[in-house]
Amino acid sequence: MALEREFGSWTLDREMMRGITAERARDLMAECMYAVHGPHFVQTKQHMGVPCDEAAIRRSVQGTLRLAFKTCKGDYNTPTRESLERVLDHLGQKALAWGATEDMVRRHRSQLERVISRVPQ
Repeated sequence: MALEREFGSWTLDREMMRGITAERARDLMAECMYAVHGPHFVQTKQHMGVPCDEAAIRRSVQGTLRLAFKTCKGDYNTPTRESLERVLDHLGQKALAWGATEDMVRRHRSQLERVISRVPQ
């Protein structure tokens, strides 16, 4: 039986925009993923009978993000503005495939694009 997909929401605030580096942008991308997709990760892990505490969900988010960097020929540990842009494109497509609405993807993507635009070249 397929689980009905649950989504959360994430909002970029002014404080988050301070001191943007490529690593900080990557970490904000992870925070966005955790907020938006975390509820489904919890639901899926519960359904499978595996630990679904916050640490387990954050590990799943980090694993998903690491795989996205690898898929996009980037390095999770040393992200660049270009690799962040490719990963954002990739994750946007994944989110649509996972059932997110175009509006939801567009809203979160535009916030993360603001972050990435501040990453030094």
